[in-house]
Amino acid sequence: YTEPLPDLLLQESEEQLRAIYDNVSEGILTVDSRCCILNCNPAIEQLFGYTGKQLHGQPVNYLMPHCKTKALDYPTAKCLIADNYQDTGITSSGKSIPLEVTVTPIHLLGESALVVFVRDISRRIEAENTSRLRLQEMAHSGRLASLGEMTSSDRKSVV
Repeated sequence: YTEPLPDLLLQESEEQLRAIYDNVSEGILTVDSRCCILNCNPAIEQLFGYTGKQLHGQPVNYLMPHCKTKALDYPTAKCLIADNYQDTGITSSGKSIPLEVTVTPIHLLGESALVVFVRDISRRIEAENTSRLRLQEMAHSGRLASLGEMTSSDRKSVV
């Protein structure tokens, strides 16, 4: 007699993890020690416009040309990517996307690998630029108001 409960719990756990991986809005790449993409979630496919099959085996620089890798002797060097940084990704159509990249080292089947979390920060950058523009406009209006007050007070002292 074998206990089916542990197998059932393991299967439920795997299904839960797969559901999270497939539905999370943040892009997730698994990268091997040579900086080659092992797999990706649907958010990566949607963000970059490639299928997981197209990306499998490609160097991570295929998506992020300026990726801060130290795999200069690709494909023989070890892949080391900075922990957390901003980068620019390139979609299948050639469009540039500003990204926030977070990297976590893991061991996968006894091998060193990386999990790379990728977030599109286009909206955040756009909001920051809009906010900065509004602050500049407010500062300019304040300077004009001050200049108007000084001009007005100069006229009163002349009269």
